[in-house]
Amino acid sequence: MMATSHPSEPRPDGMQELRYLFVYGTLMLGMKNDFANLLESHASFEGPATAHGRLFYHPSAYPCAVCGLNRQERIFGELYALKEPELHLPQLDAYEDWNPSQRGTSLFVRVPTTVYRDHHLPCQAWMYYWNQAIDQLIPIASGNYRDFLTKTIEPNS
Repeated sequence: MMATSHPSEPRPDGMQELRYLFVYGTLMLGMKNDFANLLESHASFEGPATAHGRLFYHPSAYPCAVCGLNRQERIFGELYALKEPELHLPQLDAYEDWNPSQRGTSLFVRVPTTVYRDHHLPCQAWMYYWNQAIDQLIPIASGNYRDFLTKTIEPNS
């Protein structure tokens, strides 16, 4: 089964100029990789946030977000304000295997998404959605990757 439903594609009307990025997995605070460090160094942490969708775990050890039709399904993550999106988004795109000229073969697609924060109005932020089949993915029912790691992965390590 292919994940085919994504929020609206980037538009040429300035939507590409988004400074916010919503992350829900290996780019969150405390994750140990060069790209999480890049984000921590070159963006402002805006706090916890959620987006509509379903979260899955890939057997290669990373989460995958899929746009959900059920508005009750939430993905829990973090919101960042990028200091220089034009410089750092291409680096993050490479990390997420998103190539706009090769959409069909990219693992993820980066699209603008509505993100929700406690005590704030919703905002638009970039988010990476899974762009491949979901058959081999493991659902993360809670929508929270950090909790999934704590309860599922670490006890079996």
